[in-house]
Amino acid sequence: MQIWCAYDWPLVIGGKPFASITPYTIIGFELNILLGGLLTVLGLLFFGMFLTRKGHEAYQPGFSGDSFGCLVSCQPDQIPRAEDLLKRAGSTEVRVVEG
Repeated sequence: MQIWCAYDWPLVIGGKPFASITPYTIIGFELNILLGGLLTVLGLLFFGMFLTRKGHEAYQPGFSGDSFGCLVSCQPDQIPRAEDLLKRAGSTEVRVVEG
């Protein structure tokens, strides 16, 4: 836009080119930083507030605190084997979630 304006309203500048790259690099860099920051804020607002997500049915609030959770997907006939394996490995709690 600056180069277009320089050619549309030319100023007499002593034989130098109207649209050289050097004077426009600083404002181009600053606009790049400004637009990047604004788009980051808009993206955070969009994905954080306006985009609703459905939580997973196996989520437990304690997983984000002091405990670790593991979700195992298996066939219905393999559930007892998976429960036994997790209990033998030292699991404190094993839950079966249908779905």
